[in-house]
Amino acid sequence: MFFLLIALFPYDEVIMEIGVKGVKNIDTILVLTVSGLKIGDILTPETGERCIKNLYSTELFRNIKLEALRSEYGGINVIINVEEFPKIKEIDISGNKNIKKKDIEKVIDITLPKIVSDRKLFEISNKIKEIYREKGFKGTKVEIQREEIEGGERITFGIEEGKKLRLKEVEFIGNNDISDKKLSGKIKTKGRKNWWSFWIKGEIVDTIIENDFKLIEDFYREKGYLDARTDSFRIEEIGNYAVIKFFVYEGKKYRLGNITFSGNEFLKDPERFIKMEKGLPFNNKKFESSLQNLYSYYTDNGYLYVNINPSFNFRGDTVDVDVRIMENNKVYVKFIDIIGNLSTYDKVIRRYLTIYPGDVFSRDKIISSQQNLFRLGYFENLLFNIRKESTLDSVSLIFEVKEKQTGQVSAGMGYSKDAGITGNVSINIPNFLGKGQTVNLTYERTVAQQTGTRPIQYLTFGFNEPWLFDTPTSVGFSIFSTYRLWENFTEYRTGFQFDIGRIVGESKDVTISGNYRFSRNKIDCDTAKTPDYIDEQYGVHWESSISTNILKDSRDNYFYPKSGTYISFSPKLSGTILGGDINYYRINFEIKRFLEIYKEFVIMNRIFFGHIQGLKGSTTPLIERYLLGGSGFYGIRGYRDNIIKLPKGYGGNEAIIMNLELRRNITNMIYVSAFIDAGNTFEELSKIDITDLYTGAGFGFRIEIPMMGIFGLDIGYGFDKVKGGRWETHFQLGQSF
Repeated sequence: MFFLLIALFPYDEVIMEIGVKGVKNIDTILVLTVSGLKIGDILTPETGERCIKNLYSTELFRNIKLEALRSEYGGINVIINVEEFPKIKEIDISGNKNIKKKDIEKVIDITLPKIVSDRKLFEISNKIKEIYREKGFKGTKVEIQREEIEGGERITFGIEEGKKLRLKEVEFIGNNDISDKKLSGKIKTKGRKNWWSFWIKGEIVDTIIENDFKLIEDFYREKGYLDARTDSFRIEEIGNYAVIKFFVYEGKKYRLGNITFSGNEFLKDPERFIKMEKGLPFNNKKFESSLQNLYSYYTDNGYLYVNINPSFNFRGDTVDVDVRIMENNKVYVKFIDIIGNLSTYDKVIRRYLTIYPGDVFSRDKIISSQQNLFRLGYFENLLFNIRKESTLDSVSLIFEVKEKQTGQVSAGMGYSKDAGITGNVSINIPNFLGKGQTVNLTYERTVAQQTGTRPIQYLTFGFNEPWLFDTPTSVGFSIFSTYRLWENFTEYRTGFQFDIGRIVGESKDVTISGNYRFSRNKIDCDTAKTPDYIDEQYGVHWESSISTNILKDSRDNYFYPKSGTYISFSPKLSGTILGGDINYYRINFEIKRFLEIYKEFVIMNRIFFGHIQGLKGSTTPLIERYLLGGSGFYGIRGYRDNIIKLPKGYGGNEAIIMNLELRRNITNMIYVSAFIDAGNTFEELSKIDITDLYTGAGFGFRIEIPMMGIFGLDIGYGFDKVKGGRWETHFQLGQSF
């Protein structure tokens, strides 16, 4: 019809007038503008065809025709005759029994009322079918039903869901050397063979099956089958169940022959990065990992544009590899830009970077810079980009940050089994005025007591400047006043503390700090009823002490680290040459390690050891001894706060705590965990017995709440029933470990 129109239409005539017919909801001017036709132009077959294509591309018209009449003045009058798609006023969905309507509506990206083409409706119906395919349904049909209503049409997507087959078994055809069991263990599609495999959903999902193709091939190539491929799959229905059969081609099993390198002028011994042995099956996963390590070495040393291209030469069942390295020129950093920091000063961010303008480009330094910034806790997200400069030997680095609300202002109520119901007012600003300074003010006291609780009153104010005079030297101070009622005595403390520290090392993950503390400590008790070890510390005593801390923190995130270590060594000396009448020394050592064992699954293990001893014939202060239990720094979950102490007496002079957690990240602000804790206190070093530990296990979660900080809940079971352990609930404010 179109070619007949071209043959009969009066082309090569001057257009005298242009008219539009058939429009109802669409502006005539829009039709004229989109058509591209103009009065005075000569209408040719090309301009006529372009006019129709332009109008069809708007997806507003079902049919378009060009008509022409001879003009009395010569030339032709062109009429654009259109048939609009109807205006859709309402959209409905029917027949969806297994998938929620709101989930289907997400793929219907139409804002009503709107003129919608048939092609657009067809695309939506395919998207609905895709939702069902993702859920494992087969044979889903979607019918587009039209109904005229006032001012337009109602469209109903009528869904015939089809059948959802439960996968019973996965089989492999063509696998002669590798068993079905091993291949099944490598793919995501799982069949539910028996009733006791209730945790396996047995779903058939196309996208997962497509990904299984690659997983099968990758596994074969780890075993040396470099030609292996997954050709196809077939689903066989057996009632309401199904069996999936993967058809694989194994091919020949290859062994590693010779590996040679060329083009490597900077690196003289690249073969040290290849973690494979000649004569063994060619493991493609190890080979790719080896090349990645080689690439990382080059980029850590400035060769950003290095190209590493392996070529393979097959000799029977042996494969020789020639790795061609094109090093290109060494690249230097020209500029470093910081963007996205609305509150935080540029210099606060820059001082934690380990790479600077003029440095050789280093991937490792960029990663350590990102880790340093994440550990600050100021940023919700951190992106990194590279901008090429006009010369090939330089690039600029862009660190893009997304700040989060770091200030915490709160007033409310709290509860712990140890202190009872407490009221509190707290201001904590870890990035004060965007300068990285820390200001905190806290007042908390028990407002309602219960049997067995120990009232507290706590007031503190502190300030810390982490970079004095723009050098990596921190200074700070705090003043405090505390009151606490313990089991047999009351504790009062009032004093101040001055802190100083310095960041050392190129990676900026080591801090050496120290503080001086002076306080008035008072122990009040009924000396006629309390044990001798409490009576001898009755009254007012003065503490003058210094503490030091050596800290190495290489965690990649302060809230939810996936890698890195945290090592702290903290000795303290009180009294003796420093004055005061409280004489003792204390040593605390803590190490934590974080390791991601699977996507978002992280193992955290922690070991803490503490030792305290009196000096000049003095006993160790009651309020400095180790009391374990509950959550927090001295936590052993499954036991009440501070319940673990010496059998006869108060807290211990020695403490050992071991914590093991499996964490699962839900979002970047929430994680859940399962844990095992163990620990105990002892009277002296010679009496430490690692077989005599309180143990507890359980589960919990942590959530970082803007303007409030970190909140956590743990439910732990204490296994040592003789010593008082059962199920215990622990609330946590702030980071536990």
